[in-house]
Amino acid sequence: MGDLLEKEIVFRLYMYEDEELIDLVEEYTLTALGDIPKTGDYIISPWVLPSLDRKDPKNRTIYEVVSRYFLPKNGKEEDWVYIALVVRERTMNKAESTLLLASP
Repeated sequence: MGDLLEKEIVFRLYMYEDEELIDLVEEYTLTALGDIPKTGDYIISPWVLPSLDRKDPKNRTIYEVVSRYFLPKNGKEEDWVYIALVVRERTMNKAESTLLLASP
């Protein structure tokens, strides 16, 4: 069994819609996020349509983590660990847009 630190941690985003979990088909690695998100944390989605201004807050999505699920392996040796994050989605507000000033 490999060491957890040798494995890539992958986060997949889900959202509740009509009491069902919907897969947002958006994944991040621990390397990309820098830490394991906890309930109450926010993720600024890096995805913006090419025709839109990345620095305009109305074009940016914020995900608030409302719960997380650790999905253990079923005995198969894998090189990654999977964590499902359930999020609420909203548009970035003007105050939060100052966070984009330092972003690439």
